[in-house]
Amino acid sequence: MALREAAAVVPVHGRKRPLSSVVRSLLASEDVAVEVVLVDTTPDAGPIPLDVDVRDRARTLVAPAVGFARAINDGLRGTRAPHVLFANDDLVVSPGYVRELVDAFGRHPRAALAGGKILRMDLQTGVPTQTIDTAGIAMRRSRRA
Repeated sequence: MALREAAAVVPVHGRKRPLSSVVRSLLASEDVAVEVVLVDTTPDAGPIPLDVDVRDRARTLVAPAVGFARAINDGLRGTRAPHVLFANDDLVVSPGYVRELVDAFGRHPRAALAGGKILRMDLQTGVPTQTIDTAGIAMRRSRRA
């Protein structure tokens, strides 16, 4: 089976969070080659700090002083991957997460959006807890979540 492809677009606002664990987890996705696109909305803060092992494996686009939605759109235009994951700069995925999302689109070809269960992280240890943070958002006819 050919390796499937996806991209992960991650807006980066400031330099408050270390991003290497985010990038590392996306690159370690099983059965899916993930292109990581960091959208830097505060380039005046200097380069995005990344550990040596991931520094050259993530691509950075510069989009000064834009919000989350604009950064996502800029990142989307910057990739040609058939599947795109939009992520916050604190999302650490399990090795099978992206594969499961890509597989869901194979099972549901009319679907346009998919999301997964997000667990809270223990901020002291950096390890996910068993507490569910969210399992998705339902959109109502009124277009309110």
